[in-house]
Amino acid sequence: TAGKYGYINTKGEEVIPCQYKEAFSFQKNYGFVEKEEKDSKGRYVFCFIDRENNIVKTIHSPYYRESVRAELNGNNARYYFNAPGGGRQGL
Repeated sequence: TAGKYGYINTKGEEVIPCQYKEAFSFQKNYGFVEKEEKDSKGRYVFCFIDRENNIVKTIHSPYYRESVRAELNGNNARYYFNAPGGGRQGL
């Protein structure tokens, strides 16, 4: 689907269809994606998905996706948004 993102495996085969506005790299067993639509309050909708494209957690955030960062700590991936004024909103 033009202009959408999904995931492929190491053989170049599509494993999660192109349906997201943005798709960040998988960190361990979870990918972080941005849905195309905003919620009813105008917030951006982000989701953690597993390798079968099941939504594990949904986050509604007023912060734009360019502020998303990921940190790896052992086996855990932690995502956060850089909030205005230098703060963070963790996930």
